Formats: sequence, C-alpha cells, structure tokens
Amino acid sequence: MIKPIRIIESDIEVELYTGTFDVYVLGGWDVLVDDFTFSLTNTLTGRVINPKVTQWRVQSYQDGERAKKIMTLDVLEKGKYLIDFKNQDSLKVWKSGFPFISRLLTLPIEKQWVQICIV
Repeated sequence: MIKPIRIIESDIEVELYTGTFDVYVLGGWDVLVDDFTFSLTNTLTGRVINPKVTQWRVQSYQDGERAKKIMTLDVLEKGKYLIDFKNQDSLKVWKSGFPFISRLLTLPIEKQWVQICIV
C-alpha cells in the first residue's frame, strides 16, 4: 500500500510496480465521485495512466480508517509516477455509511482532509 495522499496535494511522486491496483478514498463510506479523477504520468517515459471508475464500491478499512473503493489502475510498467488530481471539488465523502440520510444531516469531510490510497 502506498501511503495516503491528500487530493489537494500536487507534484506527489509514487513508485508503482506492474499490476492492477485498487484506489480507495479514506474517511467514510458514503462517497460521491462525480467528475473527480486523476492521472499518473511515468517520470521516465511520459506514459499516462488513467484510472477506471469501479461499479462495485466495496467498503472496508485501510490503515485503520473507513475506506471505499472508487477506482482501479492497470499499471503496465514499473516506475515512478506523478499524480495529477482533477475536479477535486466533485469528490465528496461523508463519515456515515447511510447514503442520503447522512447527506441531509451532516456536511461532507472538508476537501483538504480527503485522502486516497492505492493498494
């Protein structure tokens, strides 16, 4: 697992091996992804990887926090990659696991605290 990354950070470099990885958002189980996405650019080759949004949003715990799987990544070449987040405002996370009820009663986690992890 790569250490959690805040979605407001930029110029974050991660090292990935070949394989398929899951992308989880941390902090809650009620998640609205909307237009949020990111890309990974290989620092040596310039090859860009875009994640695929998953239809099955599995919830679990990652690093002791509530986590919801939101995307998958297919990495074809090992290397160091720069992460570029897009549309961070559209990713909303509520701590509760009860969709719609929690959205009416509480505010989502503030954007500066929302993190993803790649497993």
